[in-house]
Amino acid sequence: MLVVTSWAAASAAAHAVMQPSASRPADIQRYTLTVPNERTVPTISVRLEVPEGLSLFLVENKPGWSTHIEKRNGQIVAVVFDGGTIRPDQFDTFRFIAKNPVQEGTIAWNVRQTYQSGEIVDWNGPPGSDTPASRTKISENAVPVDTVDVASGRPSAAAGTLAGSTGGGHDRLALILAVVAIGIALVGAAVALLRGRPLA
Repeated sequence: MLVVTSWAAASAAAHAVMQPSASRPADIQRYTLTVPNERTVPTISVRLEVPEGLSLFLVENKPGWSTHIEKRNGQIVAVVFDGGTIRPDQFDTFRFIAKNPVQEGTIAWNVRQTYQSGEIVDWNGPPGSDTPASRTKISENAVPVDTVDVASGRPSAAAGTLAGSTGGGHDRLALILAVVAIGIALVGAAVALLRGRPLA
């Protein structure tokens, strides 16, 4: 009985989670779905239903997984990731870009997780249930995180706060610019010395 209770508690503790949990209306948002494996067999498929009101839906290429788009009347209604595995006691992330609804409200993300044993877990329940759907609040007061600037096509200044996001690229760029600046300074100093001029 204790084993069953412990398993149930662990099952209720880890969910399929969508980030960010808050975003602004009409923003072009990069979302990250995190899917844990709480069983003793691998997860072999993840199906995400696309909530109504989202548009401009682009899925990031996921190495090791195949991506299948389901459409209805020309609209994307679901994305299925399969061909890969999430091993027991591990998790994986799936990313995509979507344009948020123009109206404030709450988006519920329904996710179907299929295990190698054939077991299916639908993360589509209400808050507080054993299998809740992750939710994103669409609000004008939300702080922009990992949004995309339509004019430049670049991530917003607040982007990069999620693990593995574009923040690393900004850090590398800053490092490269610093190295280049140091190199230019050293070359200038060498030229000045060769010409016999004092350094400023």
